[in-house]
Amino acid sequence: MSNTTELRYKEKLALLDTFMIMSVVTIVGIRLFLELTNYPQIGGNGLHIAHMLWGGLGLTASVLLLLLVEKPPKELIAIVAGVSFGFFIDEIGKFVTSDNNYFFKPSAFLIYVIILVIWFTARVFIARRSGGVFLSAAEWPKQVYLRRAVVLWVVGNVLTGLAAVYGALFDGVNILGFTNEFSEFMPTVIAVVSVIYILGLVEYRLKRTHLAARTIRTGALVSAVTIYPYTFYEEQFSAIIGCVVTVLVVIALSESSLKEIVRPIAKAFGH
Repeated sequence: MSNTTELRYKEKLALLDTFMIMSVVTIVGIRLFLELTNYPQIGGNGLHIAHMLWGGLGLTASVLLLLLVEKPPKELIAIVAGVSFGFFIDEIGKFVTSDNNYFFKPSAFLIYVIILVIWFTARVFIARRSGGVFLSAAEWPKQVYLRRAVVLWVVGNVLTGLAAVYGALFDGVNILGFTNEFSEFMPTVIAVVSVIYILGLVEYRLKRTHLAARTIRTGALVSAVTIYPYTFYEEQFSAIIGCVVTVLVVIALSESSLKEIVRPIAKAFGH
């Protein structure tokens, strides 16, 4: 890959991550705002201006900027489009239910899966078109405090995972709350992820840091793809905290830093 191609490849990945970050932040912000303000409505006399409409307007503005501006500000467009998509997809419950139920329980699950599919598909497309890799190389954090934080996070997940599997096998307390139709196979998935984490810890103890980083990051990604969709199904938006921490661990174990990921956002605002 030439230097120019590699630069464009990294720029596209950064723009994709910016779009995703702004979408997630917007969804969480909307849900938090509505909860704190007791779900106010814009309109009256039988009218209600749903925030999905603002999302549609923002997405339209983003497309027009790409079509009409000779050198469109891609960082700004990624931010506007991400925020607008967040406004749009947050109302998915209204459009998959016959009674237009915004509080449809699987909404968080559907939103999470849709965002995951978009991110995965777009990243594969960018990698194939640019000749790059799906993920940057795994590496152990250079900062001591980050290393300790990752190790503590892994140990916590192993203990929680093993406790959940034990509870499922011996009819104990199901501390993860998997009481829906996914209960039967979730303990197996959690056990597999726990084993991956244990292998990563062993490799870290043997000072095979690069291998440990790759193994633990693999476990975190498997968790994000297999466990968290169903966590969102059961717990809804309260699962966002654990999911965000998992994503931060993946970033910490990658060559790409959080600073590089949010750079397009800072650039859009002139910093």
